[in-house]
Amino acid sequence: MASDDAIRQIRERIDLVELIGQYTPLKKTGRTYSGLSPFRTEKTPSFHVWPETQTWRDFGSNEGGDLFTFIMKVENLDFREALTLLAERAGVTLTQSPEKKTTSEAEERRERLLAMNEAAALFYQNLLRVHPKGQPGRAYLAKRGISDAIAEDFQLGYAPNEWEALTQYLRGRNHDLQEALSIGLLSTRDGSNGPYDRFRGRFIFPIRDRAGRVVGFGGRALADDQQPKYLNTPQSPLFDKSHLLYGIDRAAEAIRKQQEVVIVEGYVDALTAHQFGHRNVVATMGTALTEQQVGLVKKLTPRIVLALDADAAGQMAMLRAVDTLRNALGDDAEYVVDARGLVRAERRLSVQINVLTVPSGKDPDEFIRADPPAWPALVAAAVPVLDYVIRAAIASGDTKTGHGKTAIINQIAPLIPELADRVERDVYVSMVARLLGVGESYIESALRQRSKPATTSVAQAAPRTLGPTRTEYLLSLLIRYPAAMPDVLHALPEDVADIFTDAVHRIIWETLVALARDMEAYLDTEAVFERVPESVTDQVTRLLSYTEKQDNWYVGLVIPEASGIIRALLHEYARQRIAESSELVEDARASGDPEMMRFYQAEMMRLNEYLKLYPPPSSVFRDLRSPRA
Repeated sequence: MASDDAIRQIRERIDLVELIGQYTPLKKTGRTYSGLSPFRTEKTPSFHVWPETQTWRDFGSNEGGDLFTFIMKVENLDFREALTLLAERAGVTLTQSPEKKTTSEAEERRERLLAMNEAAALFYQNLLRVHPKGQPGRAYLAKRGISDAIAEDFQLGYAPNEWEALTQYLRGRNHDLQEALSIGLLSTRDGSNGPYDRFRGRFIFPIRDRAGRVVGFGGRALADDQQPKYLNTPQSPLFDKSHLLYGIDRAAEAIRKQQEVVIVEGYVDALTAHQFGHRNVVATMGTALTEQQVGLVKKLTPRIVLALDADAAGQMAMLRAVDTLRNALGDDAEYVVDARGLVRAERRLSVQINVLTVPSGKDPDEFIRADPPAWPALVAAAVPVLDYVIRAAIASGDTKTGHGKTAIINQIAPLIPELADRVERDVYVSMVARLLGVGESYIESALRQRSKPATTSVAQAAPRTLGPTRTEYLLSLLIRYPAAMPDVLHALPEDVADIFTDAVHRIIWETLVALARDMEAYLDTEAVFERVPESVTDQVTRLLSYTEKQDNWYVGLVIPEASGIIRALLHEYARQRIAESSELVEDARASGDPEMMRFYQAEMMRLNEYLKLYPPPSSVFRDLRSPRA
């Protein structure tokens, strides 16, 4: 709705002292203007305006901001309404940006595509339920022992072995077949007479996003000679299997209640678990576990259990998943003093990752059906990921030569330093040394050597591109990676929003906070654009452009970067407020007002605690995790 230029013109044309003076009389005291709060009744003035920065603060309520936040509060308006009012007052014309129409059209198209997927899911479901052509699907359902209740709950279906069954169904309901092609419901080939059904002669598993919307399908071949065995919807405007987990919409409530998620490798594994009452189970879809999939469950639970088949392929999949888990789950920081008295930050994985291996060569589906009560015990007996990785790496590696032992240690080394408990770390060092037949000092030396290039390579591989201000860069990072917000918010003061004196920045920050606290929300950039008021989407788009070079980052890298910036901003905020309060103390002293002098002195003492809690970034003892290092 509003361009950056329009907001800039409004700020240039309206003086904050003059604007606020229309609501409450202001008196110049030193470098500030003071008066009674326009928001509440008081006898002693505690409301101040700084003409140099065009900001205000109500010390009685500990609120402040710029001209937009003032008008929003005093007139009880949202940002769009305040923007319109101030634009009229300043004589600035607000124009609709061409991107808004494009955005609206894109949203309408997305809704049409989702509706088309829902129609297809209903078509497949009805064929499986009652149609004579659905008999092969019903036979597969019976063979796998999937109950009618689970089939209904997950809307399982069957695609007949015909070329145009779904095509004709969609055409008869006036759906656009070109759009059906774009989301993988239909296919086409050169020289053909038109589109045809992608899924034919297959058992259908509708795949839903976190909100329960059908975004794609998985099709299981029913004929022995049919290839591939599993066929998924191709990458489309709605479907990206690396960002989805099968059953997440049905499992989310149980995951949150049980504070644990079990991730299996197949559709039927997940369905069987749900059928026997284990509803905290989700499945990957033929891909190695991805960072985005981990992000789906991280906000629901701090405990992740990976269920693997008891074969070498499953073990290799786990080893490939370890780095994904470390990148996606983020970390906490523990500041320690080393033997030389130097301070450093050490990374700590912030969730518990366990691994279970299904015994007797079975998959989870077979195990649960054979002995349903044994599944909870198997999950409870899952071993920590590091135990699994150590034993798997040693079992599959060369333990007879020095070169082979070094390769194993290099594979294990990234995880050991991230253990929060030093005793636990020592236990694992001893375990590795014992299993490999080497001295513990050799393992310790290898860990130290391994840690050195890692931090350097991160800094070199992901240089940051600063925006015009540190605040804008911070918001840009969090708009691009909102999944970092829950960890970033941890241990921040309640009034952290006060560091955003710009109304637009504060609105964006508050949108990010609300999104992070919404347990039903999917934390991605698209969700930010959906939540933020339309009046500031232009500013969100501009901010996002500042971190284009950080598009290949992961959440675990964003968390310490954003947290460090916020700590620095809190420190600067406290210093500025102390300086302002100090001036007000002197003004109160000069005017012979001991009560206000004590009031502002108390405020300075409170802010001094901020300086202790949020010290400035050290130029000597840097946090080597950050790309700023």
